[in-house]
Amino acid sequence: VHSVNIGSSGLIPEPQVYDNEAGSVFATSAISNTVIALNGGSNDVTSVTKVGNNQCPNGAVFDPLNGDVYVSEECSKNLTVIDGGTGQVVATIPSVPPGQGLTYDPASNSVYVAANTGRPNATVVTVINATTNTVNTYIPLFHAYWGATYDSINGDVYVTGSSSDNVTIINASLNQVVANVPTPN
Repeated sequence: VHSVNIGSSGLIPEPQVYDNEAGSVFATSAISNTVIALNGGSNDVTSVTKVGNNQCPNGAVFDPLNGDVYVSEECSKNLTVIDGGTGQVVATIPSVPPGQGLTYDPASNSVYVAANTGRPNATVVTVINATTNTVNTYIPLFHAYWGATYDSINGDVYVTGSSSDNVTIINASLNQVVANVPTPN
């Protein structure tokens, strides 16, 4: 077990994502509006990327095809795209409701953002085209969702949430909800 000093106590890293090829670890910090990159081999901080002012980055996913890190911003409804190699912001995608649950679909080169708007019947999963860094579509849901993961075997995206009593399954090739599986109490 290693503890890595990342400098300022105001950084407070949160969710992490991993770049398997480069061995980099990325962590968001909503308090300091930054994304911290660590070299997984040396445990050195390689970059600290500022994500606007009061943007509250709170979720991230890595795209191994283009090497970019997609960062959800709770306070701005933007998705910031950071070059994983340089730590530079390469794009800002507007109109993306904030979410901590991000996942990547390599079959379609898409990023899925499960949003938690805090309002019933106003929650969506935003599908991002990672080639063009634009919103492809919004998939409406009915609960607040926090988590998302992609199943490369069946091509489905699974989303879960704190106020939901089910797991919602999205067919990634159709971008449609195909099932809601009840969870036990």
